[in-house]
Amino acid sequence: EWLTESVSAPEVENTVRLWPHKAPGEGHFIALLQRSASAAPAVQHGTPRSELPKDAAATFAAFAESTLRWHPPMERLTLQGSYLYLLPDELPELRGVNIVRWGWWLGTVKKNRFDPSHALAMGLHPEDVRQTLPLAADNPDLLRYLRGEVLPSEGENGWTLVTVDGYSLGWGKRVRGRLKPHFPSWLRQM
Repeated sequence: EWLTESVSAPEVENTVRLWPHKAPGEGHFIALLQRSASAAPAVQHGTPRSELPKDAAATFAAFAESTLRWHPPMERLTLQGSYLYLLPDELPELRGVNIVRWGWWLGTVKKNRFDPSHALAMGLHPEDVRQTLPLAADNPDLLRYLRGEVLPSEGENGWTLVTVDGYSLGWGKRVRGRLKPHFPSWLRQM
């Protein structure tokens, strides 16, 4: 009743109650709602975004230029605290909604630097980045990386996507012939 009175007056098409002693689970209630033709669309195209602060935009742009071959659209980026997110293409009005994850977490903006997230690494293909460290599943360096150990690695300094048999595994940062793993500690092998 509260929903039908407060959200663009949808009509209740059908309801079902699943009793815990007659169906698997703890009991559920399902209602099929039909939006009336006069109701506003659920998705607002072109919802205004708060503008990304210039220093955060510049920090991320520098990271993207040096590390990525793919550049996300700057107008879909949002900064929540120090976390930079790429918002979904079509985003409903979110005013008054408690949001846990705003979209694809790209990384953390820190003073004069950008630290890419593990989520960004997992969403990229090897061809999306400028530098990769390809490892085979039977390479002993793979276990060293998973334990968080520094690896010898020749190449340009900077963020490097570590891959296993062509699949993204995580980030490492190469400095003077050594690659420091930036693999989440909660995923590390002990």
